[in-house]
Amino acid sequence: MRYFFVLVSLVAAAIVAVVLPGAALSDLGDPIELKITYHNVTCTQVGSNLSCSGKISGLGNAAQTVRIDITATRQCTNVGGNEPPGQVKGQSSPLPVRNGSVTFSNVTTQAKACPDKMTPTFIGPATVCVVAVSGTLPGGETSHCEQVPIT
Repeated sequence: MRYFFVLVSLVAAAIVAVVLPGAALSDLGDPIELKITYHNVTCTQVGSNLSCSGKISGLGNAAQTVRIDITATRQCTNVGGNEPPGQVKGQSSPLPVRNGSVTFSNVTTQAKACPDKMTPTFIGPATVCVVAVSGTLPGGETSHCEQVPIT
């Protein structure tokens, strides 16, 4: 009887050794999916510029340095009430990633005045992107963007 249990145990161990490593190895190739989250990211019109601030987490530890890029549509309302659109952009200097997140403030678009007494207005959402300067973002990406309302 003892030999029967030893034989059953050996057969069971052989089955486990053959089946489980194949299943475990198939999971090794899948990248770990980290969720990049934008926390309290706000974009506000300040005069003729747009200024964005906030925190982005979920960057993991692969990206050592990132920059924040912003793009927004700006209109200049002329005397006739027409609004010819244009785009403005801005970016931060390189920022260090600490504990998988980065905090930024006052990332501002470049200054562009409206001609002939036109009034500048930002419309739609702004696009805020975190861009890896050194290393990569989760999943090997170089950038990740979100739409942020303009307040």
